[in-house]
Amino acid sequence: MINIILAFFSLFLFFSFVQSLAWKSIFKNLTFSKLYYEESSWFDTKIWQKSNSLIRKENLFAHNKIKKKFINKSKKTKGFLLFVNSLAITFYILLSILKELK
Repeated sequence: MINIILAFFSLFLFFSFVQSLAWKSIFKNLTFSKLYYEESSWFDTKIWQKSNSLIRKENLFAHNKIKKKFINKSKKTKGFLLFVNSLAITFYILLSILKELK
């Protein structure tokens, strides 16, 4: 039973980590003044310079919406899941030690 709980929390922690990486990538793209893109292949990378008004709008959106809602929330979620996962691992180790002593 503890193995299933441990696997569940580990998977949830992994997906939470992947989701936070995605939000950080979106945040980074919104806050940079240049955007790198490829039209057809890796060797023809082009750079698009954003206008000043677009930079201000995207920075405002990134800091007010994405950073506050998703990035900070994902940090709290990952911290909680790491704590619960470490408790489950400790509990599993203690149970295995107690079984060996019997």
